[in-house]
Amino acid sequence: NLLFETAWVLTNICSGSHEHTMAVVEANGIECILNLLDLKDIAVLEQSIWVLGNIAGDGTNARDICLDKGVLKKLIKLAQQYSYPHQSASNNNNN
Repeated sequence: NLLFETAWVLTNICSGSHEHTMAVVEANGIECILNLLDLKDIAVLEQSIWVLGNIAGDGTNARDICLDKGVLKKLIKLAQQYSYPHQSASNNNNN
């Protein structure tokens, strides 16, 4: 899956130096990753969350950028959709 592989590459980039992480942020990487959270592919979702965690964990500035771009709100909404980590989106039609 190309989207999974792309998210995996971004996860690795954002686990590198501060400069690498900020390059992803400055290239609108957060917005792109947030869009991936709308997909129903669990593997892509998990990898995308890892990317966002790596970005937010880079430091207080990166964390604040994530908060300003709505990452936490999006993750809370996503968590509410899934009552169990491996439940597929198609099985959770309560929302």
